Amino acid sequence: MKFSCRKCSQEVLPDWQFCQNCGKKLPLKTNQKRINTARMLALSQKQNAESIRQNADIIKGVTLLSIPLACEACSKDHDRYYPLAKLPDLPHQGCECDYGCGCTLITDLV
Repeated sequence: MKFSCRKCSQEVLPDWQFCQNCGKKLPLKTNQKRINTARMLALSQKQNAESIRQNADIIKGVTLLSIPLACEACSKDHDRYYPLAKLPDLPHQGCECDYGCGCTLITDLV
């Protein structure tokens, strides 16, 4: 996950207190909320995928839906159908969404 300074748009690390480019103080609480949200989304996605695999007898496949304003990694898979044998790994490798990968798997029942 990438963060940027709101003043100069320089990429910053989430644990920085000041932008290394312009010196602006960074809102650590906001960054921590983003990190926490991304972690919760990732855990939810893993649990959802496991639940889908456990119910393979009634699920044919899934359709992946990305969030509005998703990053490039997520947008390229939006509305793509996957058979159950090729269930995609979420969060996407290289996801750059502000609050973490918000992609969702919609099941297609038998």
